[in-house]
Amino acid sequence: MKNLIGIVSVLIFAVVLAGCSEPIRIIKPEVSVANVWVGESKDQMADVFFTVKVENVNPFELVCAGAYYNIYLNETYIGKGFKSKDFELPKLQSVDQMIRIRVAHNATLSLIQTLISAGEADYRIESSIFPEDHPQLVAVHSGHFELLPPPQKEKKEGVESGEVAVEAEPKGEPVKELEIEITAPEPVPAS
Repeated sequence: MKNLIGIVSVLIFAVVLAGCSEPIRIIKPEVSVANVWVGESKDQMADVFFTVKVENVNPFELVCAGAYYNIYLNETYIGKGFKSKDFELPKLQSVDQMIRIRVAHNATLSLIQTLISAGEADYRIESSIFPEDHPQLVAVHSGHFELLPPPQKEKKEGVESGEVAVEAEPKGEPVKELEIEITAPEPVPAS
């Protein structure tokens, strides 16, 4: 009987301890706008691309199911961009995401082109990031950035709608072809 009471006491103590454990506390990632450029315009619409930098300040990786960003430039709402694919935020590192927003308003497009000509802009970004197994992380960040030239891009087959494949131009000397001759070792006769 004493053994049964002892076992029940240990089980109750374990359940109480498990209920008191704290969930993992997630610090909201820091989000900033690093660049903006205008893509192709067609039918009074234009693709505006933003490089959004997401910095995971947590000491552990975050696996996210998606995100969306409301972006403002010089206090003017530009639009909402989505990251619909799963992505990872490595611990204590930042990740650049390319976000596309379709713009139809001539005044908004004119503002963006003026900012690009000026080479700098103020921004505000409202981010909603959806980590797996954790509640949604909502944050607002603002700042100032200097514009960079847009990346060289080549469309690739198999790229999902709303995303652009970007390839950097090769740097340095082109790789020279090498001729390598491989010879198999001669068999050793069995003794």
